[in-house]
Formats: sequence, structure tokens, C-alpha cells
Amino acid sequence: FLPILYFICGSIAVIRHCLSHKYDIIHVHWPFPQAIFGILAKYIIGGKLVYSVYGAEFVLVARIPFGRWLFRLFLQQADAIIGISRFTKKRILDIAPVSVTIIPFTTSLTLPMKGLRKRTDKKGKHILFVGRLIERKGISYLIEAMSSIIKKVPNAQLDIVGGGPLLSILQQEVQMLGLTSHITLWGRVSTEDLMEFYASCDVFVLPAIVDKWGDTEGLGVVILEAMSFAKPVVASKIGGITDVVTD
Repeated sequence: FLPILYFICGSIAVIRHCLSHKYDIIHVHWPFPQAIFGILAKYIIGGKLVYSVYGAEFVLVARIPFGRWLFRLFLQQADAIIGISRFTKKRILDIAPVSVTIIPFTTSLTLPMKGLRKRTDKKGKHILFVGRLIERKGISYLIEAMSSIIKKVPNAQLDIVGGGPLLSILQQEVQMLGLTSHITLWGRVSTEDLMEFYASCDVFVLPAIVDKWGDTEGLGVVILEAMSFAKPVVASKIGGITDVVTD
């Protein structure tokens, strides 16, 4: 019942707000399904309707009955549509023949003004992964690859930073492969600790895949974060990653 209540209460809130406010632009993020609120606002106050599409929308489109039809209807109501990568733009155009402008996403992680302290516990060559522990990140393949990596680089260490539903499963995988001395799953960390991981690593890896719902990286913000620390990046040639990484 939560989605039903969300749309009913959200629509009431939007209508009440728009009856007492005037806007020239209504900007909707993740327009599937939030476009409903934007469309209501557009017809009440007459402003221009802008969508920002990040990629997660397409998972819902695939899972909900008549999802493509609904999203096509939503897209046709917009005055302007923004995609964060060429990949995202292509997926939008696969649903509806609309005009899409690409405005690349960025990171909110800002470098400190003073020199950043590197981790003092670092030993060996460190590979870093940062992200939510979900299927489309492909972390299991990176863990499996460590068995081959340590044969060539015996002191290699893999740091996996981030939380998510696969945390316990990935921890079990590390134990089954006998790689507990080479792989550490740190879970979620503070922004300060995250910057220290970026500053201390030797290479950043994003082994993204297409998951069972057809979802993958819309851009790869963690890649931008790693590059802002001047780190070399290894990533899958998939989704919006190719907008960021030049092979």
C-alpha cells in the first residue's frame, strides 16, 4: 500500500503547494514515477516542466506492468529532458522519440584545502572499490579475480568500501576463497575516511555488469571521484562508463 499512499499524499501536497505558489520551472528528478507530481504542478501553475533522468528509472519501467507506456506518456509531457550520459539518452529514446540534452552528473565529494592524510595502515598494493553492494556493481567478479591477481602481485590488497544487501554474501565468498588476508569489506565509512581510501589506493576498479533487471551504471560517479584524486581507473565497458573512461 505504500506506493498508493505515496502518490495520493504527494499529489495532495503538490496541489496545495501550487495553489499558493507560482513557479516558472518545475524540475523533476527521477521522473519515473515522480513525473506525476511535476505534471500536476505544470497544469496548475503553467510552468515549464524539466526532467533529470539518472538511469534507476528504467528498472522500475521494466518491473511495473505497462511501465514503458506510462514512461512514454510522462516523457511526452516534458518541455525539456536531461540525461546524465549518452547511455541514459539512448535508453530514453528507446522509449519515446523526444529531445534529450546530456548534462553529465558530477560528484559532491570536494577535495580538502589542506593536504589529505593518507592511511597509515596501508601495506602492499591497494585496489579500491567504492559503491553500494548490489548485483550490478559486479563486485563478486572482482573478488574472484583476486585469486589470479595475488599470483602476479603477492602483496595486493582489495578494499571494498560501501554497504548494501550483498555485504554478508560477499564476506562469505571472501572466506570460501581463502582471501581474508587480501580482501577487506569496510562497509559504509565517513566522508573523511572515504577520501583517505581514494588518496591511498594504487588503482580504482568498477567491475559493473548488467543485472537481472537490465540495470547498469548510468555514469559511474565513483569513477569521477577516483579521477579527482588522480588515480588510474579500470572499469567495465558498459553503460555510461564509456562517457568517463577513455580506453
